[in-house]
Amino acid sequence: LFPALRLGYVVVPRDLVTAFHMARSLADYLSPTVEQAVVADFLAEGHFARHVRRMRTLYAARQEALIAAAERELGGLLRIERAATGMHVVGWLREDLDDVAAFEAALAVGVETPPLSRYCMDVSLPPALLFGYSAVTERTISAAVRRLRSALQPLVVKTRAASGQGPGLRRAGRSS
Repeated sequence: LFPALRLGYVVVPRDLVTAFHMARSLADYLSPTVEQAVVADFLAEGHFARHVRRMRTLYAARQEALIAAAERELGGLLRIERAATGMHVVGWLREDLDDVAAFEAALAVGVETPPLSRYCMDVSLPPALLFGYSAVTERTISAAVRRLRSALQPLVVKTRAASGQGPGLRRAGRSS
């Protein structure tokens, strides 16, 4: 539930139970007895299940707010995929944008969206940002997405200018 309790559980295949039990005994011999009894009651009385249901509803609403704001504000810059569960979604950037540059630009306007490439070692994925939404309100989400748009738009202009496709620029060999 949270680290300060020093309680947790793991669901493992039957043939690994002994190995996990031994690893647990090496890390910390006993769990705190009183806290263990309180958590057992908390779970048995359905409080945790109610909390999870309430959070799923809240997180689903926040995810929808994020997706709606992204569709409204970030069309052509970024596309967010819905997730059936969890507290994060992936926002796929235009192929010509660098996710690290996008992250740095977003951070400069107070929006923290880590680049997906930061989580990859050997896999090359299209540029993307990771969006967490569990700890922010729907109003905050809308404002953050507007700030993100203001951070990403200059990157598109730089990319177009670098490729010779900016406004007023022509590629060599083409006539207008």
